[in-house]
Amino acid sequence: MVHFLATDAHDTVRRPLLHKEIEQRLVKKIGSRYVDYLKGNGAKVLNNDVIMAEDYTIPSQKRFFLF
Repeated sequence: MVHFLATDAHDTVRRPLLHKEIEQRLVKKIGSRYVDYLKGNGAKVLNNDVIMAEDYTIPSQKRFFLF
């Protein structure tokens, strides 16, 4: 289980931060409740607070097969 998101942004000119775009994609894929959990835990890490693991069920993806 993932508890927070991180980035490896050493060069913001050639590799710009795309947090808003990534957040929008994640909301569509895993839901806003889990994204809020991840963002909140990131803040907790910066504040040296305790992170409590919570049980989240990620919505299942509809799959389309041609065979």
